[in-house]
Amino acid sequence: MSELVEHGDEQDRAMGVVERGEAERQHWPHRIATTICRDRAGRILVLRRSETHSRFPGYYHVMVGGAVNVGESYE
Repeated sequence: MSELVEHGDEQDRAMGVVERGEAERQHWPHRIATTICRDRAGRILVLRRSETHSRFPGYYHVMVGGAVNVGESYE
């Protein structure tokens, strides 16, 4: 089953519910929440995306997170 997300406008107002894959294919804004992990020395955790990930497979990234579920707050 496909994950549903809220399609938003430039002011982050929800415009409707769509499948996440469709939002990504159409480059529609949709809500995500991410974090950047740092240690006390200021070093940043870097992760490598899965080779099977739909977007940017195998690339390195500094943000860990995902889509905000329909009706869920960013927090």
